[in-house]
Amino acid sequence: TGKHLSRFGEGIGQCFRLERLDLNFWNNQMTGEHLGQFGKGVGKCLRLTSLILNFWNNQITGEHLGHFGEGIGQCSRLASLDLNLGKNQIISEVLG
Repeated sequence: TGKHLSRFGEGIGQCFRLERLDLNFWNNQMTGEHLGQFGKGVGKCLRLTSLILNFWNNQITGEHLGHFGEGIGQCSRLASLDLNLGKNQIISEVLG
């Protein structure tokens, strides 16, 4: 569930040598808040070069996407990002 995603992100954030991460969380009950916390954890993986995340068909709104972006934005070596947020509740006004 979504509450475990935040804890999972904290754990991932302690994997300092992690270079590639490919996760599939489709069809769960994740929210934008959970995604934001997850992004903060992933942002501690400073060696990360490739990130593939599938959050298709969850309950994510745009409310906390900024926190997610700020988190993964800390990954200065990130060269490849594949992010699937399809079939969520994100509206275009939030994305600007």
